[in-house]
Amino acid sequence: MKNSPLISVIIPAYNAEAFIEQAINSVLNQTYNNVEMIIVDDGSTDNTSNLILNKYTNNKIKLFKQINSGVSIARNTGIKNASGEYCLFLDADDWIEEDCVELLLSSCKQNNGIFTICDAFSVKFENNSIYKKDLRISFSDEIIETSEAIINFSKYNLKTACYKLFNLGIIKTNNILFPPNLTHGEDGLFVFRYLQHIDQLLYLSKPLWNILDNPKSVTHKAFDSSMLSGIIAYEKILDENKKYKSKKVELYLNKLLIEKIKTYASLSLFSDYTKDSDIFL
Repeated sequence: MKNSPLISVIIPAYNAEAFIEQAINSVLNQTYNNVEMIIVDDGSTDNTSNLILNKYTNNKIKLFKQINSGVSIARNTGIKNASGEYCLFLDADDWIEEDCVELLLSSCKQNNGIFTICDAFSVKFENNSIYKKDLRISFSDEIIETSEAIINFSKYNLKTACYKLFNLGIIKTNNILFPPNLTHGEDGLFVFRYLQHIDQLLYLSKPLWNILDNPKSVTHKAFDSSMLSGIIAYEKILDENKKYKSKKVELYLNKLLIEKIKTYASLSLFSDYTKDSDIFL
């Protein structure tokens, strides 16, 4: 690809020894070559860092260690140390298709640097077999006005920072970071803050991420009070909506907040509730 900018892949890792190799290898095996990996070990108590140091000597990999501070601060550390023109966020238990970076970047460049997002497979390992579910919301590419994307926040997977190619210049110039005091809803708030600085996005109808159905991941933890921080995240989204002030957007964001309050209030009554949807992302 002509004009091949550096792409930073930011991977926060906590006790990821059992599965991080697949994430790392998927980045090293990209068809697009100009990639750096920023891995942030968030105070792991297993062998995550030693595995990386002993197995990988590739100069594309930069490993940073910090005391256990949570995924938001780990990602912020990654942003601070990233040198790329663009970045993407990859969880340590997930992996990307080999043409992921190339397709995201080429689509972005062909459309004047537009914010480009894609879709994913849900992957489950069971009885020595792999089951992949295509999660695509559409089978055609779409260019969407940002105001329209906001009122379809869930549809376009904007609750998660994954499946997206971000312009690092926009992130750093506007000091867009993951909120360190939130344990739920932090991804959606980060993406929403980014949307305040763009006018359109491109939905690329390709599943380029593989999302592992991992019983130990945050999306499978039983309900606890920390999940209520998701309400704060959506309150901030409503308060910080400066650019898109149409009545339609305001009504949607108010409705979203009310739905979150009702949901969290209901779930708080059932401490043995196990999450099985994306509402906590």
